[in-house]
Amino acid sequence: MKRSVKTLLLFCVLLICVGGYWLLQQQSSVDTVSETTGEFDLNAKIVDDLTGMSWVKDDVTYDFVKTDGVWAKADEATFPVNQDALNALAEDLLDLTATRKLEDVTSPADYGLAEPAFTVTAIWSDGTSTDYAMGDETPFSDGYYLQLSDQSDVIYTIATSLSSTFADTLTDLAQKETLPEVDTVTRLALGDSLDVTWSETSRGINPEQHWYDTATGEPLTDADVEDLITTAKGISWDTLVATSATEEDLSTYGLTDAEAKQLVLYNDTEAALTLLLGNEDENGDIYARLPDSTMVYTVAAEDVSSLMSASLDALWSKTLLSLPYDQLQEAVFTTSTTSRVLHPQAGEDAAADDAASSDTEALATATDAATDEETEETVDPDEELWNSLTALQATDRLTSGTLGNTVLSVQVTDVNGLTVTLVFSEYDVDSYVATMDGRSLLMSADEVDKLVRTVKQGA
Repeated sequence: MKRSVKTLLLFCVLLICVGGYWLLQQQSSVDTVSETTGEFDLNAKIVDDLTGMSWVKDDVTYDFVKTDGVWAKADEATFPVNQDALNALAEDLLDLTATRKLEDVTSPADYGLAEPAFTVTAIWSDGTSTDYAMGDETPFSDGYYLQLSDQSDVIYTIATSLSSTFADTLTDLAQKETLPEVDTVTRLALGDSLDVTWSETSRGINPEQHWYDTATGEPLTDADVEDLITTAKGISWDTLVATSATEEDLSTYGLTDAEAKQLVLYNDTEAALTLLLGNEDENGDIYARLPDSTMVYTVAAEDVSSLMSASLDALWSKTLLSLPYDQLQEAVFTTSTTSRVLHPQAGEDAAADDAASSDTEALATATDAATDEETEETVDPDEELWNSLTALQATDRLTSGTLGNTVLSVQVTDVNGLTVTLVFSEYDVDSYVATMDGRSLLMSADEVDKLVRTVKQGA
């Protein structure tokens, strides 16, 4: 029994001695490391010496080579490398400086460098290479340990994580395609929902009407069409989603030729911009691409929402007649019992004759004018009637239905001699139908009744 106790005691003493020796060795090893604080360049190379960079991040391999100053993806020659982005990474790598230098290091594993957290390999024009291996963060959280493959016993500390410097994804490093800039637009087509055309001169009696449905010639609300065009001209890429989308990928994005909504802006007969718009992503933004391209992007939802929902049903012009009174030569209002004729130009001619009358008449006119200043200014009833007509706005378009009796017709001739006839017919208790130039628009019955009463009162 005593012999066993002695043996156990001797074994414990031996363990203590061995442990103490190991600790002394470790302390001796640490003591051999010399530390210098300052600013240290990590190599003597320059950017022109760099011919390649590679690294792995999130299980994706990034491998780029530079030939004659141009970067390319080593395993995908057609990849559209963003030259500025790669040059910026090269500059960042070559500009790396350290704040501390540890020399005579015998155990890189103590600094997390047995299995580095992140490594960038640089290839040089002389055929050599350097691995920049980043280890643990320092105990004081003031940087990260870094070792160069050609300095096996030296470890540096750098202020910024190497992995954050090389955080860009492949799509971040790809060069986005350029969207054409469009100045003048004479036609906008959007899938099957919209096709509108600009006309330099009005096709009807409304002199300020310029935008029309390409197929039917129906006049559209100019301001609303111009807003859509401004939106289309302002589209810009948001995020690059894919650089080489397959047909299956395109279908997922709703961007195959058959599925996508095609937006085209024309300048005269030339297509100045063609863009394919697809499905929404998880953020509500819209996938988009250029024709014949496999690069897929998103565009911000707020930038294209009005285009995606645009249709002729929302753009038709509610204005019945938009002819200024001074552009009217004659208007003949006819009801079932009365007729009233407006002659604005005749009034102007009479005014011109008065201006050429004798001095006595001129004096009398001046006296009358002075008297008029003391009375409330009156409104020309003819102009008031005309303004009531042109102020009418349609409530809807009529595509089918039976019309009743005519309650009012207006034959209008402008100063250029163009003549149109506007007919108001009974429809239902709430509406009349106004027909002109092939358009049938529903109008408020109350507003039309008021117009008819004005015509009869002034007849």
